[in-house]
Amino acid sequence: SDATISFRLLAYLNSASFHFNQKITSISHAVNMLGWQKIRYWLRVILLSDMGQTDEPSDLLRTSAQRAKFLELIATKYPFWGFEPESMHMLGLFSLLDAMIGMPMTEIVTYLPMDGKLKAALCRESNNEYLPLLTLAQKFEEARWEEIQTQVQQLNLDDGGAKSAFQEAVDWAAELGVMIDSK
Repeated sequence: SDATISFRLLAYLNSASFHFNQKITSISHAVNMLGWQKIRYWLRVILLSDMGQTDEPSDLLRTSAQRAKFLELIATKYPFWGFEPESMHMLGLFSLLDAMIGMPMTEIVTYLPMDGKLKAALCRESNNEYLPLLTLAQKFEEARWEEIQTQVQQLNLDDGGAKSAFQEAVDWAAELGVMIDSK
């Protein structure tokens, strides 16, 4: 029902980033083409971009979207962790919310409808089962390769799988960047 969000979705799907054989002409058509889960992920990023109050929300938002996709992919590729990909996506997406809206994370999590362990990871509480993956995402962003290799081994991930998940997340966030920057 929000005209600007609907417009942004249709513009995004009909952009050069996608190679659909036909134009996406309605929201229901978009949902049929992508599925609800992908639409929800996109919508979360767009809504979060609208909340940004910093001078450079695009960089923070792109990084949080990248983290979201990375954590989702890791949860999908390595199901032995037992983490829900959608929960991991939200963890990454909300991981920079404190910088985006200028509030302490401990205050922000009181408003989030998330599991307590996910909230603890957002607050960077030690001995949290989700925190190592969030930390791994940050190490990838900072190109701390030696630390990445060590942590990947400690987490029983394979180096190639973790790197490809990160690259896929970078590419996904870059595609979203067009919509974020044009808001």
